[in-house]
Amino acid sequence: MTRVVIAAMGTRGDVAPLTDVGVRLLAAGHQVVLAASRPFAAEIQRCGLEFRAMGGDFRETEIAGASPAKLVLTAVSPASVRAMGELVLTALENEKADVLLLSPWAEFAGHPFAEANGIPSIGVRLQPLSATAAHPPSVLGAWSLGGPGNRLAGAAGGALVDRVYGNVVNDIRARGWGFRRPV
Repeated sequence: MTRVVIAAMGTRGDVAPLTDVGVRLLAAGHQVVLAASRPFAAEIQRCGLEFRAMGGDFRETEIAGASPAKLVLTAVSPASVRAMGELVLTALENEKADVLLLSPWAEFAGHPFAEANGIPSIGVRLQPLSATAAHPPSVLGAWSLGGPGNRLAGAAGGALVDRVYGNVVNDIRARGWGFRRPV
């Protein structure tokens, strides 16, 4: 039996679809652990999945009354990505896994953790974020630039993410080796 650990960082829209993935893996005979924030514990456990807390309740933050733009900018800031990375590393450090599935926000720390521990990892993206000819990155909307334009937009988006979060990921990667489990 394969032990699948899913790290689902984010809101219900990030967690609920991965709960369904976990249920289907469980039905296929795998052991499934889903790490998410505490408000999702009961829902995950009702599905028959093992739950691991990955941080507290994001609703407890001191952002009451903040504008939507400020909320988005705060959530995607390098400091927030660094904090999310720490939550992912802490949640995973004692988990035995044969494979690690990662929501997009969990990928920043999850892939380096998996690499440090020799665990295959897969980013589970629910919308096209990678460069493809068929679709532009989903953050650009539903319009298409055609095959070459979509690939170029995806590559430019990837370069921007690397530029904004590169130092954060490098720091997480260096720290991730400290989370290497003893053999």
